[in-house]
Amino acid sequence: QVHADTSPPAPPRIAPLAFIRLSGAGQAGETRSAGCTYLCCAYMGCAQSTEGVSPAVSLAQTYERLALDGWTDEDLTAFIGAVSAQGKLPEYDQILAAAKHPSLPEEDHTGAAFFDALAWYTDKTVIRRLDGQLTLADVDAAVDLWARQYADAATQGGDATGRRQKWKLLQKLKLIEREIKGRAAAGQGSFYPYSPHELNQVDASKPWNEANTIDTAEEFEARVIAGSYAQPVLVKYGLPYCAHCLLLEHLGSVPAAAEKYSGKVDVVKLWWDPHDPAKADITAVARAQGVTSSPFFMVYSAGKVVAQGYAFPDENGDGLEDLLAGVV
Repeated sequence: QVHADTSPPAPPRIAPLAFIRLSGAGQAGETRSAGCTYLCCAYMGCAQSTEGVSPAVSLAQTYERLALDGWTDEDLTAFIGAVSAQGKLPEYDQILAAAKHPSLPEEDHTGAAFFDALAWYTDKTVIRRLDGQLTLADVDAAVDLWARQYADAATQGGDATGRRQKWKLLQKLKLIEREIKGRAAAGQGSFYPYSPHELNQVDASKPWNEANTIDTAEEFEARVIAGSYAQPVLVKYGLPYCAHCLLLEHLGSVPAAAEKYSGKVDVVKLWWDPHDPAKADITAVARAQGVTSSPFFMVYSAGKVVAQGYAFPDENGDGLEDLLAGVV
C-alpha cells in the first residue's frame, strides 16, 4: 500500500530467513538413509523407511507431485501446516521454489488490457525502467522478488491478504511470460509492449467511473452514509500515484466487484490526493474517515463503518471475501 504523504516506496529488501538446508545425512537432527533423494527428508525424517509407508512419504510425494503439476496457495499453505504440525520447520528453499511455480489461474486471462496493466505494474514496481517494454528477464526478476515476499509471509505466518495478493501476482506473471514467449516465437520480439503514459493515470471518463466515483463531500454523504441504510456500501479509497491502486483500476477490479455483489453491496470509488489542491475537499473526507494510505477499503452499513482494511480484488472481483464476511 502507499501512504499519502510519501512517494511510493522502493521494493523492500528481503532479509534472509533461517531455514534448514539439505547438507548431508542427519544435519537436521533426523535419520536419513544413504542415497535418499527426497527433499523433505532433512526435516520430516527419511522417506525410505523400512517400516512401510509413513506420513513423511506422503508429504514428500505430495511435494514432488505438486512441483510437477503446479502449486496453489491453498496447497502450499496446507503443506507448510502439515510440516509444522510435526514440530518441524519448513525448508525455505522448498517454499521459494514452489512459489516460483504456481498453477495457472482456472480462468485463463488474456487480452491487451490485462497484459498492458500487468506489464506496466511490473515495470513500475520492480524494474523501474518504464520504457514501454517488459522482457523475460524483467519477469524473472519480478518472480524472484514476489516469490521471496510470498515465502516470507507463508513461513512467518504473515498477513493472509498480502500473501494471497503476491500469489495472484505470481500466477499473472506466468501468464505474461507465456505471452512474451508467444510473441518471440511469432517474430514480434522477446518483450511485451505497453504505454507508460496512458497507464500512469486514471480514466475518469469511463462510464462506470463517471457513475460511481465520489467527488464531493455531498456525494459521500448521500451515496455512502445515507445510502448505506438501504444496503451496505463498499468504498475503495485510492491515491492517483499509488501503483497498486492503478493496477486495480486498469484491471477493472472494482467494477468487477460491483458486478459480483450486485444487489447486495453498492460499490464506489473515492480518489483522494493530499498533493492536489483541486482534491482538497474530497481528501478531507478521506482523512475524516481515518484513511491514511491506499488501496484501502471500507464497508458502511446504517451510516457506520462495519469493516475496513487493505484488499486486492482481481479482475473477477474476487479477493474481498474476508472483508465482506458477515456483511453479505
